[in-house]
Amino acid sequence: MAASASARSQSPPVQVEAIGGVVVEVHDLAATRHFYSRVLADVPGDWEGDARSITFVAASQRITFVAKARPQTLGDAGRHFGYSVKGARLSTLADELKAAGHEVNWWREDHPEEKRISPYLRDPSGNLLQLVPADRCDAPIHHVTLVVHDLELGEFFYADALGGEVDYYHSWRTEDLLEAKVWMDGDDPCAPWTRAARYGRLNHQVSARPIPQIFVRYGESLLGLVVGSRHIQEPAEGVLKGTPRVILRTRQPAGEVGSQLAAANVSTGLVPHNIAGVQSRRERGTLFTRDRSGNFLELECAD
Repeated sequence: MAASASARSQSPPVQVEAIGGVVVEVHDLAATRHFYSRVLADVPGDWEGDARSITFVAASQRITFVAKARPQTLGDAGRHFGYSVKGARLSTLADELKAAGHEVNWWREDHPEEKRISPYLRDPSGNLLQLVPADRCDAPIHHVTLVVHDLELGEFFYADALGGEVDYYHSWRTEDLLEAKVWMDGDDPCAPWTRAARYGRLNHQVSARPIPQIFVRYGESLLGLVVGSRHIQEPAEGVLKGTPRVILRTRQPAGEVGSQLAAANVSTGLVPHNIAGVQSRRERGTLFTRDRSGNFLELECAD
């Protein structure tokens, strides 16, 4: 739910315009390129890279795959990347990938644009992705969903500090609770991170609940935040640059963005803290930071 006015940041937000890309960990660059060349076939772009990473570069976004011995994936916790695929090719592509040995699940999510089921699968390294039907595929990334520990802090960061527009909330309405009951009865193919079973201590009955989620929009880009159903180990407090990470684009200079982030103090109700929890640092016109749940971000600035 929306935070009270007294709790929200009083500093002007950074003017993030769009999701500029993602950086993903993988264990085999050759297998990764083969897989994603099929997934991203509808998007105009080129591949570039070296022995340590490869990047698919489109007009407005880029996807970098970094080689790691043990790629960080989160199973069904909820973090995933939605990639645009022409609607006419969606089912055929899903069938081809299934035939190639990739498990395909047809799920739906709770944002109004994603009520219809679509295919979800894992790349060769285990990263979860969604194939999103699109009429146009100018940009490869339709949306990104991240796992957070505290939804209110997530809203402060991604909306108040980074200037995103909260597009949709889920789990607070009566109809959200009723939808969860339908899922419990086995009649709703929801993505597994969107629902949970609750066991009553007194009556020993099982009930369903929706997992809290918010969706933040930057221009035509959508960023989802879902509360994690299990603990995820966070990086050390001082670590700012890491992978996987989301790239956000702004036309503001890095110095101005850094100053705004430093001034964007909010309150948790206990003690004030910097909006990112740690100080951002500047590197060649780019700011690296992280949210309070340990998700890494790269802010691509004007200089």
